[in-house]
Amino acid sequence: MTLLELVPKVPHPFFCPPTPGEREKNWLTFEWFLCHLFVLRASSVSSALRSVAPGAENILQELPTHQAIEPTRRVRCLGTNELVNLTMAWMRWPFRGPDTQLKEYSDRRSRYTKARIY
Repeated sequence: MTLLELVPKVPHPFFCPPTPGEREKNWLTFEWFLCHLFVLRASSVSSALRSVAPGAENILQELPTHQAIEPTRRVRCLGTNELVNLTMAWMRWPFRGPDTQLKEYSDRRSRYTKARIY
């Protein structure tokens, strides 16, 4: 028999805003962004961002120097903090698409997650 000890991680502050509405929006945005980014997980970050939206590779230049990500780095090699930082930069980017895409995504997603099996 083996003893397994699980130590929970503290979530990134991006996922802990003060209101439940903001929290849900941040999680949905993160999930939407990752789904679209990981379609091209073997590609470079800049080309995967280009597939999310035209000109989206420019958000790499908006990251602070201590959070900088190489544009040639592969998407599958990004860590959790880097993915969260990219999502935060995406949310600040003024040229991203309207939130209707996110609403359609969350509506479509909720159709498949309503049934709970215990």
